[in-house]
Amino acid sequence: MIDLEGELQVESYVHTGEGLLSTKKLDQEARERLAMWLKETYLNELFRGVGRVTPQKAEPAAEIGHSDAAGR
Repeated sequence: MIDLEGELQVESYVHTGEGLLSTKKLDQEARERLAMWLKETYLNELFRGVGRVTPQKAEPAAEIGHSDAAGR
């Protein structure tokens, strides 16, 4: 096993039309899209030849009968 001295730092970047962008600079929506893409890609590779995973679009809470004030 490798004995590391000091702190290990990991940084992640995504390709954009303008070059590389640190994931720290992504807004919340972009982070969520990136996370969904990573999960979808991972699962499709894991289950290659067995099935295909596609994200299901979530319905807004108001459309499925939920609200923040429900049950209060």
